[in-house]
Parts: sequence; C-alpha cells; structure tokens
Amino acid sequence: RLLVEHAGAYPRGGKIEFSVDGDRGTMTWTWDIGYMGGFQKTKIVQLAWPVHKPLLYSASDPEKEVHASTPFKDVRGPTVAVVGDVWDLHYDLMPDTGFRARRSIDPAMKQELLETLAGPQSGRWQSGLPDKDFQLLKKFQLGMGDTYFSGKLFSRLAQLIPIADELGQSQEPWFQEMVQRLTSAMEAWLKKEST
Repeated sequence: RLLVEHAGAYPRGGKIEFSVDGDRGTMTWTWDIGYMGGFQKTKIVQLAWPVHKPLLYSASDPEKEVHASTPFKDVRGPTVAVVGDVWDLHYDLMPDTGFRARRSIDPAMKQELLETLAGPQSGRWQSGLPDKDFQLLKKFQLGMGDTYFSGKLFSRLAQLIPIADELGQSQEPWFQEMVQRLTSAMEAWLKKEST
C-alpha cells in the first residue's frame, strides 16, 4: 500500500547541506523530486539502511514518516521505508580534542626532534631540506593530481605543524610559513573551481 501511494514520485538528484550547532552536526539531503504522469504528487518513499535509523529518527522532524521494515536486506541489515522529501541526519560530534599530545615530549628528546624538524640538512626529502621546509608537489598545491597520494603529502605537512607547536616553535616565522603552505594547498582542493 505504501509503495502504491508513492509510486509516482522518484528522486532525480539532491542537494546536501551541512550545519553544526555545538556538538551536534546535521547533514540535510533535499531531494529533487520528479513525478510520473497519471499519479498524484506525493512525497517520495526511499529505503534507509540500519546506519541511517538512529540519525533519521528525531522528534524534531514531524514531516518525516518512518515505516516498518521492508523485505530488502543485505550485509548492512534490513532497510526501513522513509517517506519525506528532506532527510535530516543528526550526528553527535566529538568534543574538540585539540592537536596536543596527551603526554609532553621527553625533555631529553626535544633537541633531537627540533634538529630533525628544523636543522640544516636534516631532511630525507627534497635534497635534504629540513622538514620545516617541506613543499607539496606543485600539482598538489594547485589542486590537481590524485587524492590518494596528495592526501599522504598533505598529511605529512599537517602532522609537522602540531609537532612544531609541541616543540614550542609556533612563534617562529617558518612555522607560520608551514601553516600558510598547508592552508593555500587545502583551499586549492576545496574551492569549487578546483580541477
């Protein structure tokens, strides 16, 4: 009966929006609905997997009707039918844990770590330059290239920044240069125009 009532509505696409309020995140899917001729215009019915259930069920969302389980299932479990042109998935976010290590650096190791990070000829990459001078490949700085290998290089630079901060180097000019290199490269990847 549910499928018959909503048989004329189908998804053509959708728009996703994100919002955060304190430790609560919401991902809103607004479905672009198409309608077949000869049917009433109704809300769309779609299947939600078990992972969606706790995120969809919300007393603050009376427009959405969640119906009984369906006969459809796979390794994720049984689905439920959801009627609604908008899905709000609510996530409980982790509190900000910061970038600091749980334990401070052993004072006996600080000098060796600092030399590895900023000492002359300490690096194993880019002609022996110190880690503080690590540069992403030009294509990754421009937002080009594959996400797998660029992600590895982004990660390296992103990990060097909190290490430098833990070593008390956040006031050094080269620290700000590292942050700026990472920021510029990330913005190139996240811009709408990025290739």
